[in-house]
Amino acid sequence: MSDVFDALPGIEVSVGEISAALARMWKDSDAHGTNAPSEDDAKAIQVNVILHLGFGTTPADAVAKFKLAVEFSSRYPSRVVILCPRIEDGSEGLETRAKIYGECFLGRSKGD
Repeated sequence: MSDVFDALPGIEVSVGEISAALARMWKDSDAHGTNAPSEDDAKAIQVNVILHLGFGTTPADAVAKFKLAVEFSSRYPSRVVILCPRIEDGSEGLETRAKIYGECFLGRSKGD
């Protein structure tokens, strides 16, 4: 499952930190060389699309499903949360890894 998780873009966060990391996502944009939109020019819907990948998922299948989630978010503004289970060698428990992904899509007008 590591190959599946590594094939997808996004920011890796612990599952317990998803909410806090989503809240920080746009605030950190200027640290990566881009400016966050001004509050007057920005409009967002606080919707998250959860993409939960199972053990049988291949990297190609994960990328295809991720592209569908991004396509959906371009039409219905949302952020993508990717959950990917894995079993560590020598570990008795199951761990779930998480990534968050957000992308801005510009509309034709300020109201789009």
